[in-house]
Parts: sequence; C-alpha cells; structure tokens
Amino acid sequence: MHKIISHSIPFREVLNDLSKELETTYTQSCEEYTLKIPSKFGTGSIKGINFKEGLGLLIYNCKFHEDLEIHFIVNEVHPLKFLFCEEGGFSHHFVD
Repeated sequence: MHKIISHSIPFREVLNDLSKELETTYTQSCEEYTLKIPSKFGTGSIKGINFKEGLGLLIYNCKFHEDLEIHFIVNEVHPLKFLFCEEGGFSHHFVD
C-alpha cells in the first residue's frame, strides 16, 4: 500500500504535497488546481478548487493501480467535510 502525507490545508499546498509524493507537477487556472495521476501510479486526476470565503472542493477522478492512503496531518480543525464516492470505495477516519 502506498501512503502519501500532506501537512497542508490550502489546495495549492495540498496538491504541491501530492505532486511531490507522486513525482509529478500540477497546473493552475485561476483558483482551480489540477494534478494528473502519473501512469505508473494509475489514471485520472485530482482537482482542487478554491471559492470565496474559504470554501473549497477536492475532486478525485482517478483510479490507482494499488491501494493508496492519503494522510492529512494538520494542527488545525477542519470544520466541515462532505465525502462522496460515485464508484468503488474509500474509507475516512480521524486520528487523535
């Protein structure tokens, strides 16, 4: 299982962390950031969009060759999250 760690909250910094771990880069267009998954890890992309007043959206439209864990390790409270998976599965948990 591959593990990725991000110590960031703003999407630009999150995708910067993910791109380093996946040995690739990301692009930016206005407040939308896109990381294309390298073929050695899988297919698809991860997008982060920042809206006014601090609202943001992370869109994972990807499939990995092997199981992947993304650990968000931040000392700030994440006040609200909505998680939805259209196909396949994922798990989410908080760690103290």
